[in-house]
Amino acid sequence: GTNNIGFGNSGTGNWGIGNSGSYNTGIGNTGSTNTGFFNTGIVNTGIGNAGNYNTGFYNAGSTNTGSFNPGNYNTGGFNPGDYNTGYFNEGNSNTGIGNSGNVNTGAFIAGNYSNGVFWRGDYQGLASFSYQSAVSEIPWNYAVNSDIEIPIQGTINAITQDLFTIAEFPIPISLETTLCLIYIPFVGCVLSVSFTIPITTEHVGPFTISSSVLNPETPITAVISQPINLADNGTVGPFPFGFSWQQSPGFFNSSTTPSSGFFNSGAGGASGFLNNASGAVSGIGNLFTETSGLFNAGGVGNSGFQNFGNLESGWANLGNSLSGFYNTSILDLMTQAFISGFGNVGSQLSGILNSNAP
Repeated sequence: GTNNIGFGNSGTGNWGIGNSGSYNTGIGNTGSTNTGFFNTGIVNTGIGNAGNYNTGFYNAGSTNTGSFNPGNYNTGGFNPGDYNTGYFNEGNSNTGIGNSGNVNTGAFIAGNYSNGVFWRGDYQGLASFSYQSAVSEIPWNYAVNSDIEIPIQGTINAITQDLFTIAEFPIPISLETTLCLIYIPFVGCVLSVSFTIPITTEHVGPFTISSSVLNPETPITAVISQPINLADNGTVGPFPFGFSWQQSPGFFNSSTTPSSGFFNSGAGGASGFLNNASGAVSGIGNLFTETSGLFNAGGVGNSGFQNFGNLESGWANLGNSLSGFYNTSILDLMTQAFISGFGNVGSQLSGILNSNAP
């Protein structure tokens, strides 16, 4: 092989014994980037995993955390279905043991979306509570009888004439005389002269007119009146009220579509505890879909414990395409690093405490 450390390795970049794949750490791995023994898949941490991205033993499926899972994305063991947390679940997204239906929380449930044990139907074992009551019909009536009276009272003031005086004024008297100087018979006067002779000037007044009342004070008294008579009757109600609560599958889940397990949120289809992902997931505290195990984040396709990134198995790895324990990629989370083993930093590494970081 090439760049191998150990004995009997025929692949590339392996560390251990008898590895024929690439970047494996362990014994007898024929796949790629595995940490453990006799893994034929890729990026597995454990023993005898034929699938990919598994953490555990003898998983034929992919992205499982546990052992002997033929299905995918399971946390537990012996699950033929997918996205289960528990053991021997043939269905999908179950939390518990031996469930052949889907999205069940409990044991040996053949139906779907149920809580408990041995149910055969759907939506069984879900608690519910309802309270209903009503306020009875309330009759009502009214009658309004009233007279509106608007009094109008006032006074028109008296119209009076005050005392006033006409002042003295002169009247001149004069005599106007016309004298004909030339008179032609049958024609008349053709030349005349006129003159005025003042005679005298007479003074008239003054005249005093005393005050008087032209129109005396006039009182006004009137009333505008309008009677009002209104009446009606009817009823109000009845008013029903109440509330109800229907448990969804699982316990205390708030996911958009049903999930099994406890305290799961996100899009739904989850099993396990405290998961919050945009799709189906199993395990405890995982944040991305297509994940199994405990407290994985950063991306999809992880199994194991506390991994951050994509397509990882094992424990506390950071990056993309890593298996083993405490390995760190120097590449971004979308680029495959192909690291297996323990405590390695860089890319395309296997073994223990190696680094090719710049």
